[in-house]
Amino acid sequence: MGRRLTLGEPDGSASERVQAIAAALARAGLKAPVTDDIRGEIWLLSAPGVTPLSYGALRALGDRTVEAPRQRGIGSGNRVALMRKTGPEMEAAFLAAAGPLNPA
Repeated sequence: MGRRLTLGEPDGSASERVQAIAAALARAGLKAPVTDDIRGEIWLLSAPGVTPLSYGALRALGDRTVEAPRQRGIGSGNRVALMRKTGPEMEAAFLAAAGPLNPA
């Protein structure tokens, strides 16, 4: 992947601040692209090798993850242990084990 610097604001805007920093770096001969998805860029750096999922794909993964233990007779009140690498599968497993976070 190599080293690179990507700039962006959490809200996805191309603020004057980000544009000014990018311009200053460009004048110094450094490439620093501005992105509207800095959170996605941070995710890619923090979880190398993990493919980001859309909300729809994460929901489908969660639904499959909830159904698998049910098919094996594991349900409400049972204790489970989770052991996975960090990534979408772990998040889905955690949420499946936790049950509804807002059952109302």
